[in-house]
Amino acid sequence: MTAFTRHLFCAALSLCCFAASLSAQDPLALPSERQDTILADMSAQIDSLLSQSGLWESLPCNVKVRQSSSILDSFNARVESNKASDLFTGFRIRIYHSGAQEARVESGRSLAEFHNLFPELSVYRSYSNPYFKVSVGDWRTRVDAEKALRAVRVSFPSATIVKEKMRYPVL
Repeated sequence: MTAFTRHLFCAALSLCCFAASLSAQDPLALPSERQDTILADMSAQIDSLLSQSGLWESLPCNVKVRQSSSILDSFNARVESNKASDLFTGFRIRIYHSGAQEARVESGRSLAEFHNLFPELSVYRSYSNPYFKVSVGDWRTRVDAEKALRAVRVSFPSATIVKEKMRYPVL
């Protein structure tokens, strides 16, 4: 028996012993702290991403998922702490930017015209004294924004790409 074979045999034996010790424990046993039981059909209490994936619908009705309440509390605390940082710097196409006296009316016209031409893209109008701005789209990369810019420049020749803070899109 070679040294490699002996090491492989020892590793496999250790793995089997470890698996046997796990199966001897009660898989539903939890620490002595407060316990919460989440039924499989209560998707309102379960993370919305998991409930949308169809994971819980594929389980039989009598399956219960048990977890320590500290796990749920920790998860909720993490979600709350991330809410402040749910903005990222992405790219939009600016189709209008003016500080003229009639900028409010003109920006509204640009917004309506763009929405009629490209109903699938988001349109945003903002005011930062003294400028009215109309930006469109939500792209994570400049390359994606440049692809859309070619189509937008047909109707809005002065359109440019700008960096803006935006929220992550809902998937």
